[in-house]
Amino acid sequence: QFRSIVELQKQKFAQSKRVEKKDIAKQILKEIQRLGGRFLMEDPNATTKNGGSVDQGKHININPDANGAEKLEDTVTDHFILLKKWVFVDDKKMMEKVMHRLRQKPQETK
Repeated sequence: QFRSIVELQKQKFAQSKRVEKKDIAKQILKEIQRLGGRFLMEDPNATTKNGGSVDQGKHININPDANGAEKLEDTVTDHFILLKKWVFVDDKKMMEKVMHRLRQKPQETK
C-alpha cells in the first residue's frame, strides 16, 4: 500500500515548490500511520550465534492481527524475512524513505 499511496502524490510532488514537498511527504506519512502502517528496518543490534538469532530488544512480527496482536502470517513466502529481528524507524528516517520514493523515477520494463 505504501507504494500506491506515494504513486498518487508523485505528480503533485514533482510540480510543487521545494517548501511544499515536505508537506506532501508528511501527509503521506499521516495516511500510512492512519491505515496502521509501520516503517521497519532490520535490527542493527541483533546478533546471530551458530546460525540462530539472539533476541536483543523487541522482535516485531510483520503482520499483526485485527486486534493489534503481533503474529506471523503463514502466507509470507520468504521465511528468512520472518527470522530477522525488526525495529521501528524514527520520524526522520520515515521522512527520508517517503521523500526518496517520491523522487524515484519509474523503472523501465525490459
